Amino acid sequence: DNKDRCPICGMYPARYPRHKCQILIQGEEKYHFCSTQCLFELLGHPRKYVKKDVVPLRIWVIDFPAGAWISGKTAYYVVGSGKLGPMGYEAIAFDKKKAASDFARKEGGKVLTFAQVSIDAIKP
Repeated sequence: DNKDRCPICGMYPARYPRHKCQILIQGEEKYHFCSTQCLFELLGHPRKYVKKDVVPLRIWVIDFPAGAWISGKTAYYVVGSGKLGPMGYEAIAFDKKKAASDFARKEGGKVLTFAQVSIDAIKP
């Protein structure tokens, strides 16, 4: 909701409906993010932001074309496109690989799976 803040940048994820994402970790704790850039920053450097290791039980991202929640672990991501998000460069999420490939062909970038995405892959 409008009270949740991103643990990386402090922005309000509800204000970014096409880019917001969240994770559920052990102990039923949730983190809400304004963007995939912030999500992957936390996954790459959790102790820098939340002072503990983060083992996600569930990850949700927004399917860019549909605007609906999807699993972050099974999503396809386009990185390096000309499409910017709330934090600038993003890993734009897609539920279907074809949609991701079509977007990358039009906007530039490359299609990656969740396991291939890192903060270094997002930021040039």
